[in-house]
Amino acid sequence: MVAGRGVRGKRRLELTAQSGRYRGTPALLAAIVGATATAHARLQGSEPRGGARVAPASTGMLLGWTSVALLANVAGAAGAASPADPRTRRLATLAVAAAGAALTTAVGRSRRAAAPLAATSAWGFGAIALASPVRGVRLAGTLATAGVLGALAQRWRGARSRSARAALLLG
Repeated sequence: MVAGRGVRGKRRLELTAQSGRYRGTPALLAAIVGATATAHARLQGSEPRGGARVAPASTGMLLGWTSVALLANVAGAAGAASPADPRTRRLATLAVAAAGAALTTAVGRSRRAAAPLAATSAWGFGAIALASPVRGVRLAGTLATAGVLGALAQRWRGARSRSARAALLLG
């Protein structure tokens, strides 16, 4: 957001970011999310050694961050295009809710690096919940934040050994 521009300037900036040379950002982010989700899922059954031990945590953080970035790009473009349209508001709310459910499930199923995935997801959903002018999006973002953190807490309680807890933190 450009300083001194307020909400109107922010909407122009969001619309500009989704047009012209940045028009492909959501598609690029979707491809990154898909590849990262596949890598994160495959790493759940592995026992990485040496330098590869950082791979689960890295992919967990990247998956959480890019998932929320994709959501913010799509919702931002839709909101900037027609912020008062009730259909756009509903779609944005559903998108946040669906992403929250998907990332909560991913955290709940992660044996390795659930904490980095939960941390980046919760940070992103929390930011969306605080910044959105749409009440439904704020509520969905708040519930998504609670969902990913709750899933992490449940995984943590279920991890009985130090090594299982370490795997949740770092992979």
